[in-house]
Amino acid sequence: MKTSRGGRRSTDSGRKLMQMVQSIGNFERAKLRSRTAEGQEAARARGNGGGQPSKLSPAQQREILDMLNAGRSAADLARLFRVHRATISRLAAKALRRDSVERINVH
Repeated sequence: MKTSRGGRRSTDSGRKLMQMVQSIGNFERAKLRSRTAEGQEAARARGNGGGQPSKLSPAQQREILDMLNAGRSAADLARLFRVHRATISRLAAKALRRDSVERINVH
């Protein structure tokens, strides 16, 4: 196979050229990963953790948790708040994890 420079990969100079191109590519990928990580860290410091904003306000989330504790079903609450049932389930699971961590920290 010929490279764009006209040499062949099977020759010593062709192999060296390909190694240099690969090395530059690896360097660029490493720089990209580094810049991405720095950007994500800066965003977290600003309070932007990434992902979409919550569809439910903190007040709605508390209300849903209270209603779940009162015996309402996740499907009913999903219809009431016009969100997917999985949103209610994730909220409940997150609350359970948070409560279990608080109980562990208290003792």
